[in-house]
Amino acid sequence: MADCPPVERIGVAVIGYGLAGQVFHAPLVVATPSLEVRAIVTANPER
Repeated sequence: MADCPPVERIGVAVIGYGLAGQVFHAPLVVATPSLEVRAIVTANPER
């Protein structure tokens, strides 16, 4: 298998951090090597 060049990470913002953002969207982004969470926007500052 050939060596792959490093992949530039793509910055992602999670808009809405309710149940789906917390248990699906944000973990999916974190688990994907080419993606990086850069911002989370939510109306509830306690989240």
